[in-house]
Amino acid sequence: MDIFKATGQKSTWSKPENLQYPLNSPKDDFLPYFTEPGKIGYLSSNRDGGKGSDDLYFFAKQIVLKINTKEKIKDKTIPLPETTVTIEKPFDQFTNTITTDIYGENYFITHYGSAIILKADKEEYLGTTQNLNAVYNSDTLAVDLILDKIELNKTFVLENIYYDFDKWDIRTDAEIELNKLIKILTDHPEIDIELSSHTDSRGSNVYNKTLSQRRAESAVNYIISKGINSQRIVAKGYGEEQLREPCPDGVNCNEEQHQKNRRTEFKITNIRK
Repeated sequence: MDIFKATGQKSTWSKPENLQYPLNSPKDDFLPYFTEPGKIGYLSSNRDGGKGSDDLYFFAKQIVLKINTKEKIKDKTIPLPETTVTIEKPFDQFTNTITTDIYGENYFITHYGSAIILKADKEEYLGTTQNLNAVYNSDTLAVDLILDKIELNKTFVLENIYYDFDKWDIRTDAEIELNKLIKILTDHPEIDIELSSHTDSRGSNVYNKTLSQRRAESAVNYIISKGINSQRIVAKGYGEEQLREPCPDGVNCNEEQHQKNRRTEFKITNIRK
């Protein structure tokens, strides 16, 4: 007994098509039930390897992950060949490692709805991690993993690090982002950094400089408390001295521009060979 597929309506249907292995087996396979039509569901089967007579089996549509590894250069990206990508499916207790080709591409087959962690690493580059759920209607999902080259005096913005008004305490949401920096420093013991805090231009220069220094020191103290050597990281508060948006005193800017100026960055200050 096998499971077949036909399309149509009322009295007009296509010729039934056997869905073959792995949906069918040499034994009896029957009663498919879709929890999401055409994507995932369950079937009954007495195939070999079961727990009883007729067992329930989960099935899901296959999805091809097209993995692209790229290098970020200023405001554009280019293919980064021969990059190691670790694929983890934590709910399936699955781990696999692949390497992208000379075009920075490779493929991996997974199933609809699977939770996946992709980690890309290459010597002399900062690694990157991306979490995704394969919930897509398309049969192919393209994923870009973008890496930054480790270069002296190169600066990176740490996203989503916010402080309460007039405060410098590390909030829980900021810990998540700082933990990413801790991982970078752990994975790359050859680099030292300056961690800097920046404000917008509202408020006096002296106040902004003092506040940003306290915030930078709080972030550095948090990182050191997690085991990073204090000799590898320096705190620096710049206040409003290095505005990303042209919003100095007296210039009317919107809140989005001020937000871009309020930021936390790290700069690579030393690379040990």
